[in-house]
Amino acid sequence: MDVLSFEIICDIAGDTCGKYSGIAFDGLCFYLTLPGQCEIHLLDQCCQKLGCIKTPRGYEAICYDDRLKCFWATSSRGQHVYKLNRKCEEIDCIKINSRNPLAVLSGISALPVPDELLISSAGWLAAISTASPAEPTILKKICGAIRVGVAASHEKIFHLTCGPQGDTITVVSPFREQMYVLPMEYRACAIAAGEPGTLYVLAAKHCQYQCIIKCAPCCPAPCPCPCPQPCPCPQPCPAPCPKPCPKPPDCRRGAGDIVESIALIEASLSHILNAEGEKLQKVLACTDDVCELLKVNESIRETITCVTHMEHVLYDKLRLAEGLCKAPAPGPCPSDTEGL
Repeated sequence: MDVLSFEIICDIAGDTCGKYSGIAFDGLCFYLTLPGQCEIHLLDQCCQKLGCIKTPRGYEAICYDDRLKCFWATSSRGQHVYKLNRKCEEIDCIKINSRNPLAVLSGISALPVPDELLISSAGWLAAISTASPAEPTILKKICGAIRVGVAASHEKIFHLTCGPQGDTITVVSPFREQMYVLPMEYRACAIAAGEPGTLYVLAAKHCQYQCIIKCAPCCPAPCPCPCPQPCPCPQPCPAPCPKPCPKPPDCRRGAGDIVESIALIEASLSHILNAEGEKLQKVLACTDDVCELLKVNESIRETITCVTHMEHVLYDKLRLAEGLCKAPAPGPCPSDTEGL
């Protein structure tokens, strides 16, 4: 049984962080699109910006076609699919013929089958032909979705569903369909296929800081030794199969998440206090009624009291993060020290 393991490979920094809508991966670099802006940003696998490619229009979604060695992209306006070369120059355009007007195409992916593309929008997943323009074939309708992304890799199709209750990734193979849920603090924007069975997710943490998450199939349990059946892992099963050392929890990363949440709450509290100050100034400028001023003063006092209580809670969380930072580093794996 395949299990998707989530691993944040890099955080995206810069002025455009939080604005990207599409992602493609050609095996070496990431290509990110900004809707409404005529450019594509090129990032390496550590999310370091390598350059900016100017384009004739703004693109919503993008994918890399490994078979044709080209890109396919959708525009944030109109029902067109554009074919781009490796320099992101338009070399062809496909108009989607549909009797019903479709919403903005939020996802696109090339299929292993020649002349076939997958496209998606809020509420549906469809296939189109690149050889001859035709009406899209609706493959699946998705109710309650705000945004739907799609990616294809070998015999698997991944589609991302962004809804009000959270984001899910569904893996469709010839024999089964499985659904996985992204952590609640991440909201996905787009997905892109990578190595066989690997998926890259463009997501925003707390709806602000964008990052790239790598999702890959892994073995849910160590292989039995000797192996009576073929190992479900993608790698060949060695003999004997040593029991893997459990990965220790990353305390420092947890401390960083706690400090980040404290900073977000502090920013919210500062806005609340600023609003209360503006309210007091407005009341003083509008009335001289003592009773009215006392009521407003009481309301502001209650708000400040609640903010003070919240500050005590945040202080306790900060002390907790400080304790995690001082935690001793995990020792070596026992299997690594045996026989020394």
